[in-house]
Amino acid sequence: MIRLSHHAELDALRHLWRKNNQAEHLEQAKERLRGLQQEFPYVLSVGHELVLVLEKLGDVEGAIHVLGQLERQFKHLDEETLCRWGMIFKKKGDHALLPLADLTQAVQDFEQAGKYYARAFEVRRGFYPRINELTLQFVQAALCKDLGKYEAAQQLLNDVRRQAQQMLGDASLWRARKEDDHIWLPATKGEAHVLTGDWQQASQRYTDAMFAARGQQFYFDCMRDQIQMLLDACRRLGIVVEGPLAKPDEFFEIR
Repeated sequence: MIRLSHHAELDALRHLWRKNNQAEHLEQAKERLRGLQQEFPYVLSVGHELVLVLEKLGDVEGAIHVLGQLERQFKHLDEETLCRWGMIFKKKGDHALLPLADLTQAVQDFEQAGKYYARAFEVRRGFYPRINELTLQFVQAALCKDLGKYEAAQQLLNDVRRQAQQMLGDASLWRARKEDDHIWLPATKGEAHVLTGDWQQASQRYTDAMFAARGQQFYFDCMRDQIQMLLDACRRLGIVVEGPLAKPDEFFEIR
């Protein structure tokens, strides 16, 4: 029997792994998404979901392979595809910061990720690529300080804080486009407040996002992981973290 639409299957797969964000469900989603991609090769959103699942499974090379296929198949890259490329280079930068850290390689990877997010932002001025671009610059400022580039680190930090404040004040950026943006909008505002150093507003917006997420593990994990990366950068920059976000594992625990 030939299916005429991919929507029901794709929605079911999204719900399958986002609820628990566990390896077993991610593996199931991966296999079913591969089949769905063969059945509907012209649907870009199926490829996007497969890239995200592969990234969550830690299969960076597999995600790069799928992204390469999408780039060859679709002439004009949309915001989502460019953001997926940004996500992959961000992940590579994270790996470069693991034990035996290669700070220079990490800076290069984060710079490459930032370029993809900047291109994605130009497509339709969405809040998602913009906040990722600024967060990566914040992390780069911390790495520049570690590398002894103190003036560059301070300049980058000042630029990020100024641009994050501008972002918060630009109403045109805060438009919901996707079905789960009722979660990502307050979470992104929380992240922007972290960049400006307003910890009270940051924790309040993250609390709003967790309420909107209604216990779905995927969203809690994403918010926690992003905050942990920012807190590590704060530590490197000598920024004192205030309030409940200082303990992200407790703050983002599902209750």
